[in-house]
Amino acid sequence: MWANTQAADVTSGVLANGVVPVSMLGYLGAGDAKAGLVDVLLVAEAAALAEVLTQGVKELAGRQRPWAYFGPAPGHDGPAANNSFYSGHTSFAFSTVSAALTVALLRGYAGAWVAGGAGFAAAAFVGYLRMAADQHCFTDVLAGAAVGGLVGFAVPDLFHGRADPSEPGTVRPSPGGLAVAFW
Repeated sequence: MWANTQAADVTSGVLANGVVPVSMLGYLGAGDAKAGLVDVLLVAEAAALAEVLTQGVKELAGRQRPWAYFGPAPGHDGPAANNSFYSGHTSFAFSTVSAALTVALLRGYAGAWVAGGAGFAAAAFVGYLRMAADQHCFTDVLAGAAVGGLVGFAVPDLFHGRADPSEPGTVRPSPGGLAVAFW
């Protein structure tokens, strides 16, 4: 935990809600404008779904934030005290990066792994900052990263994925569930 938890809180918000998504969407939109708009919508779908899941789980779990264990600090009180599990900032950052990387790989964009690597490093730093701000425990951040990363991959891949659905390893919606092509 940082001595100035508010600085970590503000920095995590700026990174998660500004720098990471703008950087990823800027990377995707750098080529063809029409394809870039579709790419942005795919990433927005994934990020929106990740946020809906996050808010639902937060309400169901009702886990106390780390700062709430010792009583509310100045400026910390109310229902937010029980919204620790799992980290929404981390989930949003990881879903944005994962969706952008998935779209870039599906479209064959140059530098996809470099952009993804930088994005995941920034998303991981968001998770660290959420702990430094005394807003989340490590398990909150880890779960947020896992859910965000999975949703960010699944939405573009499952619903807007490869042109050839018979490609090995492809997961597709099918009547009654999902299907995986093995050969």
